[in-house]
Amino acid sequence: MENSKSVCTLSTEENIKEAAKRVFLKKGFSGTKTRDIAEEAGENLALINYYFRSKKNLFQLVMKEIFIAFLESSIPVFNDKATGIQEKLELFVEKHVTLCLQQPDIPLFVLNEMNENSECLMGMGEEQNKLVIHSFFHHQLESEYPNINPEHVLLNIIGMTLYPFLGRAMMCGMQGASDDNFLLLMEERKKMIPIWIMATLNGTQRN
Repeated sequence: MENSKSVCTLSTEENIKEAAKRVFLKKGFSGTKTRDIAEEAGENLALINYYFRSKKNLFQLVMKEIFIAFLESSIPVFNDKATGIQEKLELFVEKHVTLCLQQPDIPLFVLNEMNENSECLMGMGEEQNKLVIHSFFHHQLESEYPNINPEHVLLNIIGMTLYPFLGRAMMCGMQGASDDNFLLLMEERKKMIPIWIMATLNGTQRN
């Protein structure tokens, strides 16, 4: 009987969290009311306060899970000592673009919330440092390409993968591109971005 109650409780909590994610992605933190989440989840408003105490706590939990999903797919790639820089780039870009294709609202949502609600995202910097400063990929870049700051490489990769999703509506509106065309373009970028990054890195060796 006690186990059955635990399963039921977990199901309710997860349902609220998934509903909150959908509403936050659509309306952002400021535009979301707790009652919006309750209606989306089909749960009593009091249950949200019971499980999560506040909208801010629920938002931070949702954001943390989004970041963790990204980090969990990226950190093993960047810390793999058996692969070279180009292979790491190929794997990272593949995972990053695929994640954005699966959840296309996330890039713009994260950008907006980082600008408008940075206080809600405090404490996530340490996890990001694991990805960048303390990664084996960072060490490889410093060793093999001493003329370029590794942070520039990371910024270029993230910019090249994220920007098409941030500017998707404008790009599709100007060019009349369909969702299928956009998908094909992103599949091409998975192959092209590592080539462009390697060309930039190798170019610094000649200067």
